[in-house]
Amino acid sequence: KRLNAVYGLKIGAACRAIDKRDTFVVPGALNIVIGAVDNFAARKLIAQHVDAAKGNLFWIDAGNEYSNGQVLIGNCSSRDVFKKGLGLGLSHHLPAPHVIYPDLIQATKRKAKMIKKKKQELSCAELAAEGLQGLFVNRMAAAWALTMLSDLLLLRELKYFGVAFDLEWGGVKTYRLDRATIEEVFTVA
Repeated sequence: KRLNAVYGLKIGAACRAIDKRDTFVVPGALNIVIGAVDNFAARKLIAQHVDAAKGNLFWIDAGNEYSNGQVLIGNCSSRDVFKKGLGLGLSHHLPAPHVIYPDLIQATKRKAKMIKKKKQELSCAELAAEGLQGLFVNRMAAAWALTMLSDLLLLRELKYFGVAFDLEWGGVKTYRLDRATIEEVFTVA
């Protein structure tokens, strides 16, 4: 609502749980889903929609642990689609979050059990109060996500398509928006 009011945009938004019946693609629109979810099933569902959209659905994924996290934006899970898009400009075809971090949608039974036991359906605020999550890690992830969204919507220019950060050690890894970095991500995945 704020972006619409300030910049005269026509952004539609829905903040809700998702299920298999959801469609995220509106023909003729710039389609973006912001996945601020904390489970593998929701991310896997979003990834399936991104895959099916073949470049017509951007996914911003923001995730974190106790003091570290990642924020990624992408719309392409196929090397073939990526290669076809090189001539159009790199920001039109970016590696989807699950290409960069496949474990976002692939939970091992052990990891899923540990996460469920640790979180026990607690909200981020409750996790912080219990000492299971740092006080500022969510705000850091949100700031990166909003920055990338702003760069995409307002500036129509991204300089990076992902960051991984660690507040305990003060480190940030940036996934620069250049051919070499994107090809490396697709090669590793």
